[in-house]
Amino acid sequence: MIIGAIVLIFGIIISVLSTQESYGEVAVLHTWDPVGPSPLDPPPDPDNSTLWGVYIPGGSSWFDLNVSSSDRVRLTISVIEHLDTPALIPFFDQNGTSFAQRVPISGSGTYQIDIKNELTSPAHIWGNVFVKQELTMSRAVYQYAAFGTPIAFLGMVVIVVGVVAKPRKSR
Repeated sequence: MIIGAIVLIFGIIISVLSTQESYGEVAVLHTWDPVGPSPLDPPPDPDNSTLWGVYIPGGSSWFDLNVSSSDRVRLTISVIEHLDTPALIPFFDQNGTSFAQRVPISGSGTYQIDIKNELTSPAHIWGNVFVKQELTMSRAVYQYAAFGTPIAFLGMVVIVVGVVAKPRKSR
């Protein structure tokens, strides 16, 4: 019976031993879905552009662009710098009809995405923009539970057999 108790305790100890495992997970921080409004009128109409502003905390973040248009448009991503007066500092500026790419973000701040029609005909736009960030997560892994559980069960069996088979005292 004492051996059964020792085996039971050993099995329980092995079963609850854990280690911390780190893994990466991509989280969506912000979404502009769908982009718009559409259509973007030709200039000099004030409705020839649309914009989206978002604050992004630090970390390994990026814009995941999936924007298409019926005609060429200009897509600009800028960070708003707060000096004496706020200023837009562009770090991504492209013309095209399809923007399906990942644009890394350099740090925390307020960012603005501007989609502008610079042609003479209306341009229809569609798609979405995600702000994503790589997060490091951790979880407890019980790697010896499969080995320790049968040992603990064996210890319980030995204790039960020891109690049932224990000889009775005769008077």
